[in-house]
Amino acid sequence: EGVSIDELLILTFTNAAAAEMKDRIRKKIKENNNLLDNLEKIDNAYITTFDAYALSLVKKYSHLLNIPKDIKIADNTFIDIKKEELLNEIFEKYYRENNEKFLKLIDDFSLKDDKEIFENILSLYNKISNIFDKEDYLKNYIKDYYIEENINKYIREYESYLKEKIKEIKNIEKKLSLYVDGTYIEKLGFQKLYNSETYEEIKENIETKLPRLPSKSDEEAKDIKKELTKEIKSLEELTKYENTKQIKETIYKTKDYARIIIEILLKLNKKISKYKKENNLYEFIDISNMAINLLKENEEVRKKLKEKYYEILIDEYQDTNDLQELFVSLIEKNNVYMVGDIKQSIQKHKSYTIQK
Repeated sequence: EGVSIDELLILTFTNAAAAEMKDRIRKKIKENNNLLDNLEKIDNAYITTFDAYALSLVKKYSHLLNIPKDIKIADNTFIDIKKEELLNEIFEKYYRENNEKFLKLIDDFSLKDDKEIFENILSLYNKISNIFDKEDYLKNYIKDYYIEENINKYIREYESYLKEKIKEIKNIEKKLSLYVDGTYIEKLGFQKLYNSETYEEIKENIETKLPRLPSKSDEEAKDIKKELTKEIKSLEELTKYENTKQIKETIYKTKDYARIIIEILLKLNKKISKYKKENNLYEFIDISNMAINLLKENEEVRKKLKEKYYEILIDEYQDTNDLQELFVSLIEKNNVYMVGDIKQSIQKHKSYTIQK
């Protein structure tokens, strides 16, 4: 349609995928004499990975970011070891200072040692690295999370989750009805449970004592009843609190734990950021953050990139993370074409675990 290959930004996730794309495009162009002038442009066209493209921007505009142009990418294993080393330093300092909140966290959630808490905090730090400006996110976390409106929202979501569990019970009951008569199904007495709307109603209407199956019932019926009993017990476990008021009180009690964990995460972030800057050594996640910051803080660069590409094409879209979504949103102008497979997507399930 007259659009040159160098007017397209084509992004994928691995170097191998990018190389395969270039090869396929090259072969297709060779089959069409009208497109042959694009052959020499392929090698320099932006058919690349998110990481490589972000890195190219960061290097090109390094002067605007106040960093050296010869920025180095760190080996992930090396940085992981460095994070552990720095977190150890933070833990040791808290122990030496007899930090009351830290020691309470350790005492309340440790059995033999602090290894599990240490690993969980490290894992949490790596997870929030996909959030743009994680320092700001952490500093505002207590204020944003521990508010009545937010807690009520999570409780409503939890009630929705419980209703999904009830739907599973209803489906199992339906399977069982194929092997027993209607009288037995009536004896189960699940109708009130099915009509429950609130946490309190669900808790009140759970019936855990199921009637005995009719004599000489099929093995299939016995197996389905076992499945039904298991789901009912699971639902009972999920409604162990007396009411939503008690759930709220339990959540608010976690605030002090959250404060000390956030304090540790901020200290770790400061230390690892300082180390990376002093050694001009960064992870690709840092490069993504730099690229986003570049676009947010420099309107001229952002406008230039918006106008540069006729279309932005993204392969394996189901694997994009929040940073990549934000990055693309800053340079698109309603010209993004995405290809993805929902069956291959890494699902981001919400956690409905009520803290013990």
